[in-house]
Amino acid sequence: MAQAFASAQGSVHMPPQDIPGVGLFALVGDPQGVMFYIMTPTPPPGGGSSQPFAATEPMVGHCAWNELATANPAAALNFYHDLFGWARDGEMDMGALGKYEFLRHDFMLGAIMPKMPEMPVSMWTHYFRVSDIDAAVSAIKANGGEIVQEPTEIPGGDFSMNAIDPQGVAFALVGSRNQRNN
Repeated sequence: MAQAFASAQGSVHMPPQDIPGVGLFALVGDPQGVMFYIMTPTPPPGGGSSQPFAATEPMVGHCAWNELATANPAAALNFYHDLFGWARDGEMDMGALGKYEFLRHDFMLGAIMPKMPEMPVSMWTHYFRVSDIDAAVSAIKANGGEIVQEPTEIPGGDFSMNAIDPQGVAFALVGSRNQRNN
């Protein structure tokens, strides 16, 4: 895999390493400098496959959406297509902010969009599913976190939000609104 990244003008920051019983992983980067981990998981005991991403149905605690904000969306789309087979599957016009281009690989897995000017670097944001977005907001505030973007309704009726934990790490959540805010 390291050779494939080099051929696609990506980078390998940490060569493949094994976590016994978990899988083989490596820290890599795309041509725009976005670093991320790739992994070949060890199948669960008794067979089956790992399901870190909830591809076919909402699963609380699992990744529900992957969003890349990048300085060069076209180059990023080519890179991820060439390495992983991800394909563009429609877009949403965000006006002056550019195009939000959906990604598919057997199922819809996320989107690529232009990096906003206030963002210091291109980066991936992974949205994890919660059962109640308002309960998540309350828990974040009660435990010293900061809400960066309040829950916002997204196509399909769920709500997404962005926050920072007490150690300064940004994260994102998606879920339903079980308690309506008035």
